[in-house]
Amino acid sequence: MNCGTSEFSFDAVSSRKIIDYFEGFDVHTFPRWIFNAGNRQMALVLEAMMNGDGCWGSMVYVSRRKDVIHFFQTLAAILGYRTVIHQRKSKVFECALISKRKKYAYITKCRKEFSKEKVWCIATNNGTIVTNKDGGIAVSGNCEVMWLMLQQNKPDDYVVGTAESHSVREFVQAAFAYAGLNWKKYVLIDKRYFRPTEVKILKANPSKAKEILGWESKVTFDDIVKIMVDADMRSCGLESIGEGDKILQQKFPNRWWKAD
Repeated sequence: MNCGTSEFSFDAVSSRKIIDYFEGFDVHTFPRWIFNAGNRQMALVLEAMMNGDGCWGSMVYVSRRKDVIHFFQTLAAILGYRTVIHQRKSKVFECALISKRKKYAYITKCRKEFSKEKVWCIATNNGTIVTNKDGGIAVSGNCEVMWLMLQQNKPDDYVVGTAESHSVREFVQAAFAYAGLNWKKYVLIDKRYFRPTEVKILKANPSKAKEILGWESKVTFDDIVKIMVDADMRSCGLESIGEGDKILQQKFPNRWWKAD
């Protein structure tokens, strides 16, 4: 899984020429900020685009500037989608997912843990894959729906979700209410950070997965809130409320991971 990657650079007379290299498969649009990037940053982005269009390598971007992380998360998400489409044309099974256990567009907290362990990769009995490389750990989760996709005779696209749609405000209200706190005393809303181009409503429609795969979400929006709050309370050294832990135990009795 962690096969590593090699670095390379292009010597082009213009940014338009660089883009031309990639128009054989699809038209790639660069965000404006990339034209101010340095040579190493440009090489990393170009390498990511090559990998995303069908190569099986991996890319790690390292920067001390936390404010630029959302650019690369957006790039990774788009490339993940393109990779799936490209592989689908070749009749290859592949799944792109977003895990609720990983933070994406925003840095909320940082924690460093040092270890002398070498690179390792293990697979559990239920198909969950855990990999570690360069201090990062990736857990695919208890991916029942992924397993179901791979049992089909032909690869296809499925939407996986709870079929619920909630705003950030609703999430905050639910989280603080579960903890017994009034969210208005702790949360400030600054309209300067509102996104004018943000999609107003997004809601997954997993009906195809239910019809063909027989899959339904085992957790609701409220379940996810309780699970996450319990985990964060423990990480802060507090005793968790426990309802989220009970939900995990009831709905995933054979899970290998702990409540966190």
